Amino acid sequence: MKLLFICTGNTCRSPMAEGYAKTVLGQDAISRGMAPLAGAPAAEHAVAVAAEHGIDLTNHHAAPLNETDLDAADRIYFMSGLHANAVLTLRPDLTEKTVVMDISDPYGGSVETYRQCFDEIVAFLEAEPWN
Repeated sequence: MKLLFICTGNTCRSPMAEGYAKTVLGQDAISRGMAPLAGAPAAEHAVAVAAEHGIDLTNHHAAPLNETDLDAADRIYFMSGLHANAVLTLRPDLTEKTVVMDISDPYGGSVETYRQCFDEIVAFLEAEPWN
């Protein structure tokens, strides 16, 4: 199953979700941003928090969402309903494979804020049926 995680800048939430899905859950996953600074690294605190769990985000580079990624994904995870609404307005055909996670954006927050965000991501993904 190919998973696609989408957030705003592709430097915090979606890279942490991608890393967890790949490293811990063994899933085929990628992450993209709705409005990223293409090529930007993962946020410093995201890298640090992921590393606490054996996940390496040091080679992550932000990338924009595109049609190819949407079409190739078996399941699309949006970090917020706003992200989902923006995409589904243009691509209502994706509704059946869309999941809204409702994960708060830690951008600009403390490392503890990133830990809380990571924990929310883990709790959500651990409750998902992976068949």
